[in-house]
Amino acid sequence: MRVVLIGGPFRVGPDLVFDSRTALEEDAGDYLIRSAASSSLQWWEAATTFAQTLLAQDRRSDAWIMVAGPPLLRTRTEDGKVVRQRLTSILPGEAVVLDTGDFRRTPVAPWTYVHTTSHITFVQKPCPITAWARCAPTALIVSGHDDRGPRGTRLIELATLWPTTVMILLHSPDANREVQALLAWVEAGGKPLSRSWSPTRDQDAEHQRRMAARMKFGRERPVVTDADFGITSAFLDGRVIPPERLAAGAAFLQSRYDLSIDIWDIVKDAALSSLILESERGHVVARGDASASVPFEFMNRVRKIESIRKAVDDQLADFPLGPWTMASEANFSWKLVDPEYPVEWVLRLDSTSCIVFPTGRPEIRLPLSVTGGQGWHHGIGWRVGIAPEGMPGLRSLLDDSLGKLREIVSRHFATGA
Repeated sequence: MRVVLIGGPFRVGPDLVFDSRTALEEDAGDYLIRSAASSSLQWWEAATTFAQTLLAQDRRSDAWIMVAGPPLLRTRTEDGKVVRQRLTSILPGEAVVLDTGDFRRTPVAPWTYVHTTSHITFVQKPCPITAWARCAPTALIVSGHDDRGPRGTRLIELATLWPTTVMILLHSPDANREVQALLAWVEAGGKPLSRSWSPTRDQDAEHQRRMAARMKFGRERPVVTDADFGITSAFLDGRVIPPERLAAGAAFLQSRYDLSIDIWDIVKDAALSSLILESERGHVVARGDASASVPFEFMNRVRKIESIRKAVDDQLADFPLGPWTMASEANFSWKLVDPEYPVEWVLRLDSTSCIVFPTGRPEIRLPLSVTGGQGWHHGIGWRVGIAPEGMPGLRSLLDDSLGKLREIVSRHFATGA
């Protein structure tokens, strides 16, 4: 079991510095940290550089690395503009995109990329790709850009599937909890963890805090301007190893391609470690003067969103069909169980539109005359322009929209169409 965490201080504004290892008090899910760092060119350069060293040492002809990250990276230029580039464009060498519709269509390549949540649920055991079944990846890079899995389970699933694969993760407080769960699993001899490590949503107060933070900060997209990312923590077979020694060993091997020394032997063997002892100090990722609380500019937007949400709740009060309740895992999304038909209505808002659609009945298709030409969930929905501040007139728009939609649903169930 080999885990390497990469992180450190990074700047997202002229005077605003975060450290990926330092938790923000109000952000229980590390959403601001992970959104910024995992979509930054600097973090991916550090992660892929280390992975490239591991790949160069893998003597197998079909050695490969899986990359799970965001589709686009964001960088800010000196004149303040945000530039976006595809993650696949910075992967060294040949890269293929995983076909999640049919795993067998994806050949093994040095770099296999997939845009998904960091909880890689599609990787199963036995692995459905024939080529993968005989060849575990050299390394797996997971940025944690959109983590939704319960804590304490993700790394265990990957370690069970690929016990020899090096897992390279963004170092965040949330990743620390994942690693601690993995270490507890290793110490327990691979037995299932207790509920405290893998709690259910209904029973876990931490999950509720994470969802509350996601409601607040899930829409924020800070952009990294500069960073000092490096190897900040490392584990080998359940033991902590000096991260600066691993980083120094990687730099040593990158400068000496004529050597065939295994990087893990350099870390473990005292004689080999002497080759890099003098350079270790230069690879320490120091903790800078980083913010430990959510900055004002983000909290100000949160307060504005919360005021809009309260205004919507006020307009939805005493609704004739029954109460609207906030959808627990979505921003500006409410749901209502229809008292007459077996459908659940969802109201979703953004800065320019109001959308209402029934869930659980994908066979219902709304004509373009009703949807206003706007497709939504396979043609299900109603879209009209509204002003964001206070959502004026939302109640009258909702009454009219839902009335038309319920007429269509009524005919659908009456005719069985």
